[in-house]
Amino acid sequence: MKKIFFTLMCGFFALLSAALATPTQAEAALKDTDSIIVSEHIETLEDGSYFHVTVSELVSPSESRSVQTQHGSREITYHDANGVALWKYTLYGTFQFIPGSSAACISSSYSIDIYDSSWENTYASASKSGNQAIGDGTFIKKVLLITTHTENVHATLTCSAYGTLS
Repeated sequence: MKKIFFTLMCGFFALLSAALATPTQAEAALKDTDSIIVSEHIETLEDGSYFHVTVSELVSPSESRSVQTQHGSREITYHDANGVALWKYTLYGTFQFIPGSSAACISSSYSIDIYDSSWENTYASASKSGNQAIGDGTFIKKVLLITTHTENVHATLTCSAYGTLS
């Protein structure tokens, strides 16, 4: 009985780890193909650090169907006052739209990249609502096991009825 239980648990954890490691359709599409930057801007904080925010969309051939699909991302990279990138939160979204009529987010996900080991991600999420992918993250900096800095990010990726991302 213990062997069966152990085998079942190993199989469950193997499936769970494969599911967690599998990128979403939008994430895989944006990483494996060409994408274009739709917009980018800088948000400067009081201490001189800043967020570099970039919105990208997948370059794909025109579709002739009435319902079309758009993949995109919003990257928020946090830099210190010297311009050094410390971490990045990326929100991915896949949208379906009927040109000129409506749009809906059909999936959302996120990825985290940490470039400075004194920072860590303590919370991250991605969800969808209407024509938006929505993401949140919390990052903390620790010095000698004491939290010295916290940054929260909130990201939205919106698709218009014409497939335009913002």
